[in-house]
Amino acid sequence: MKKRLSLLIVSSLFANTAYADPLLQKAKLWTAIDFKGSLTENIQYYLEPQLRLISRSPCFDEANMYVGLGYPATPKVTLWLGNMFITSHKVDNGNTQQYRIWEQISWDVLGNDFIQIDSRTRLEQRKQEHQASWALRVRERVSLSFPLNRSGYFFVLYDEIFLNANHPSWVSNAFLSQNRAFAGFSIPVGKSTHLETGYLNQYVVGSPDQLNHVLSFVLRVRDKPVTDL
Repeated sequence: MKKRLSLLIVSSLFANTAYADPLLQKAKLWTAIDFKGSLTENIQYYLEPQLRLISRSPCFDEANMYVGLGYPATPKVTLWLGNMFITSHKVDNGNTQQYRIWEQISWDVLGNDFIQIDSRTRLEQRKQEHQASWALRVRERVSLSFPLNRSGYFFVLYDEIFLNANHPSWVSNAFLSQNRAFAGFSIPVGKSTHLETGYLNQYVVGSPDQLNHVLSFVLRVRDKPVTDL
């Protein structure tokens, strides 16, 4: 019975793939510098400028700026509140602006000599330029990192799911907004700095759906020596 059920699921997946509408696929390059540290004993700061390029003309896709403040509720849980400012290029509509307010819970689930597991739960309130309604979205990311040696190198995996909590006119009617899956490496470039680089697969639900192949570079800068991720 289990074998028949497995075969049915696999056949269904292949059937859906065969008859699904063609995906819109693009290659992208995402770059960012992630600054994080402590303002006081109980207040942390977060600043992350991002530049994203895409395989089209013009190649500019997005310029983003994250800012936030965090409060360590426990040694393993940090509560965050922040803003995000986005400039996006639409081929048929020039540049558009978006503003976000976000709240976040960061949780160091597990950490030992063999594996580190982290969870990031984020609620976003998004306001698009020239649109009256605010969109609500939930993002959940689970990260795994594995130390490769004692020099600070890590193999990094994460998956992040995006869920629409409401559906204003400028947002897809789908509950699932997108999914991002990443595999790469964290490479030490200083006592308090790591370069995280690798491949990110971004699936975006829309008309049509998009599958983006992203080469990602994130420089993570901390205000004290990094002993883990």
